[in-house]
Amino acid sequence: MIKGKSSRRKVAGHICLVSMSIWSVGAVTGCGNTGLKGKKANSDTNAQSENASPAPGPAVTPRPLPAPSVPPEAVAKNGPTPAPQSAPKPPPVFPNSPPNVPTLDIPALVGQMTWRPRYFNNKTNKIFTGYDGTNKFRVLIEFGVIGILPATVILNPLQLQMVYTSPAYLAASTERVSKIKFTADPTLVTTTVFQTAPQGIVYELTSLKAGTATATGTFESASAPLEIQVAAYTPEQVAAGKRRYLNSITTPEASPACASCHITPDGPNHSPYLMSQFSETGLLGSVETGLNSDDGYRLGIPHMMKFTDATERAGIIPYLRSLDPKLLPEEQSKTFTDLSEFGLRSSSF
Repeated sequence: MIKGKSSRRKVAGHICLVSMSIWSVGAVTGCGNTGLKGKKANSDTNAQSENASPAPGPAVTPRPLPAPSVPPEAVAKNGPTPAPQSAPKPPPVFPNSPPNVPTLDIPALVGQMTWRPRYFNNKTNKIFTGYDGTNKFRVLIEFGVIGILPATVILNPLQLQMVYTSPAYLAASTERVSKIKFTADPTLVTTTVFQTAPQGIVYELTSLKAGTATATGTFESASAPLEIQVAAYTPEQVAAGKRRYLNSITTPEASPACASCHITPDGPNHSPYLMSQFSETGLLGSVETGLNSDDGYRLGIPHMMKFTDATERAGIIPYLRSLDPKLLPEEQSKTFTDLSEFGLRSSSF
């Protein structure tokens, strides 16, 4: 998954729904900080079978790509790691391979794989973003391929790790990534390549207007549709949401500033990186009640933000959707010119 900055940290209300993210600017792995922790119940199905998250305007420098991880679906299929055996330790298949694992013909196993296209940071096949004519609304799409082992191949987790991190797998994946394509309505969004990796390509989509369209990722004869919904917002909504995000309130009842938690070094990540796959209703549910109505996920702590009025309430999700998906919340805060105007002290973060 995305690595860097403490594993690119948690997503507010959701752990990363995928095991192998391909973008290296950071990771979204779970939800934490002052109790914002939890586990996502609905995960991928078996990955081995057919049913198998600076100064104004900073440049974003890609960070070193991580080694790929094993799909959790593969681990689920093959069961827990067996206890170490007393038999003599076999020689490793390649340097630094795990101990006590029988020698594998990894190239042969990779050769048996069936390759499938996959969105690594989206499990809903929907993207929600916005447009207001002033602010920039962007989302990231990680589209790539994953190799699926035959159902008859049963490996333990250490063996799976060896296969999915092997040079043979990475070489095969890289070769197939060169064949993928992603297309979206150019009148609705611009599409640019942000970063490439052995597992796939990270595309950045920027809204051009409000509307709905279906994008398509393809690999050879397989395709993966992705519905894009761009909501019509106003700059005033975004501004109202930002004010509430940065300010605590006392009426109608006391409620802290969102930033008091989220832009701290360990604050949960609520950028559009993963949050873009959830609707406004679902995300607002997480904000006000701790329950995302899109998928039934409930936060591990009471999360019941209040609003002074309907304008603030209508603006909080538009503001969150306007954040840069490539930055963590505290990195976003560095673009604020003067936190003191919001009653916050920059030294606190």
